[in-house]
Amino acid sequence: MSLVCAGKPAGFRVWSGDDSFTLPLLAVGGYGVICVISHIAGPAMKAMIEAFLDGQTERARLIHGRLLPVIRALMTTASNPIPIKQVVNRLGFPTGPFRLPLAPLPEADLDRLMAVVKEAGELISLPVSVG
Repeated sequence: MSLVCAGKPAGFRVWSGDDSFTLPLLAVGGYGVICVISHIAGPAMKAMIEAFLDGQTERARLIHGRLLPVIRALMTTASNPIPIKQVVNRLGFPTGPFRLPLAPLPEADLDRLMAVVKEAGELISLPVSVG
């Protein structure tokens, strides 16, 4: 077990708070993730985690590698929750307007972000709307 989890009390679980470190943290004994990308790629994140837990590390690595550009783009384009909210909205799931002091991304930034999202292909999915 790594230093990340060494000395933890029995029953204590170490979670990733950074989407890009989910797979590496699992590899050193972590447990799960509090995740931004799950808003648009929940099934893919679940598949990555389940693949790792089932010993399918190559499959987990491939999913992680395909999600990583989206994660990086979401986390570096602007402060959260601006990028994810606009992506979810652009993908057709209404998120409502921003409240001050948050403001929408410039259209060119959103277009660049959406190009990265599109590259992830079938890994990107939104939950089915209820109601």
